[in-house]
Amino acid sequence: MRTKDELFQEALRHIAARRQRAVTEAERMRAAAYQIHPELREAEEARTQAGLALAMAAARGGDRESAARALEQAAANRDRVFAAAGYAPEDLEPHYTCPVCGDTGTINGARCQCVAEVARSLRRSEINAASPLALCGFDTFLLDRYPTEPDPELGGSPREYMGKVLAYARQY
Repeated sequence: MRTKDELFQEALRHIAARRQRAVTEAERMRAAAYQIHPELREAEEARTQAGLALAMAAARGGDRESAARALEQAAANRDRVFAAAGYAPEDLEPHYTCPVCGDTGTINGARCQCVAEVARSLRRSEINAASPLALCGFDTFLLDRYPTEPDPELGGSPREYMGKVLAYARQY
């Protein structure tokens, strides 16, 4: 079995792979949407440019108020264009499994709870793979291993009793 550190490293790899899948899927969806609706890309670009203009105005001491208004207008226009095409801007963003850390594995410099959850899942998988219980099931349960002689405590034979237990478990 792997050490705790090895499990956490594997958990971080799983989380990084989840993040990459989410980003890749969002990029694929965005490219498909932009191909069908080129105006989405244009509206998004206009908002990005307005955001850059605001950052430049703040850095250079320019007119931040008009740049902020331009950004608000560009964002509102983008929202209208997306709505007209049947999308919300969030539809083309990555959808992460962990909403707390965005599948980065860290939050505010600390390990996110999702890392421990993935590590526990990996540990359970290891234990189950090494356990003989993985080989057990209803189809491998043999009643003929139990004696047929009556047992006063059971009110019948152990085989009959286990047959009832097996039937109950199958029904459950």
